[in-house]
Amino acid sequence: MTFQFLFNGTPLEANEAAVLVKSINSGRTKPTIELSDVFDMSSVDSKALFDMAVDKGSHELASLAWKISVGKPARKPHAVRPGRQAAAPTVWEGPEALIEELHKSQSYWSIGAAMLMNYFGTSEDWSTLRKIGIHFVNTIGSTKGMPDNSVLYKGFTWNDEKMAFEPLDYRAGIDRKQTFHVSPMYLSLREGLGWCVRHGLVEQKSQISYGSKDQDQDSATMRRVYYSVRLTKRGHDVIKLWADSYSYIESFFMKRRQDY
Repeated sequence: MTFQFLFNGTPLEANEAAVLVKSINSGRTKPTIELSDVFDMSSVDSKALFDMAVDKGSHELASLAWKISVGKPARKPHAVRPGRQAAAPTVWEGPEALIEELHKSQSYWSIGAAMLMNYFGTSEDWSTLRKIGIHFVNTIGSTKGMPDNSVLYKGFTWNDEKMAFEPLDYRAGIDRKQTFHVSPMYLSLREGLGWCVRHGLVEQKSQISYGSKDQDQDSATMRRVYYSVRLTKRGHDVIKLWADSYSYIESFFMKRRQDY
């Protein structure tokens, strides 16, 4: 894409615009460009970007899809004829409508949302996407007939001592595309979280992790922000009504295979 830069209506070459920006950008505050004010973002499909991120194992694409999905404005109320009082926008359509929307999709984002709600169905505690992913790979992984090449296992490695699957973290000798943070499991949970947040089904809080894993404080060499989540009352209302949510999740991973 080629950009046309203007200064008070006068066209500038790209190098001229760069020199101008460099010469005036001397303050501490970074200038902000809101891309949604420049481009029509209605055609940008975060779900398509997310599916591409899963196929390519791209953390950058996944991060972009996440930011676009949570940054979309709320739906505007339908226009009404002059003289009539505008109806209030529908914010909460009830659990049945959301369950129906999830069942119609059977996509990575919808499975992520289903796993989030199913995991917290009987709990009000906080948890992380990492812990939720570990729970499901070990729970669903024990299902009779689950294919060895299911995308369920991608991003995890088997630990003989613990007799369980655990996330594969990036380190020397490990291909980043095979790690947990670009796995279908993690990206599904992350995209599903965005959907749940938009519908008021979960709440989040930020925390600090030390070391390579969540809540590992033995090392101060690595420090990063991660998020804990839990269901809201609205989220609990949905999962209480969704009796076959586990079967919905299990069926998805039965069908989705990874290419080696």
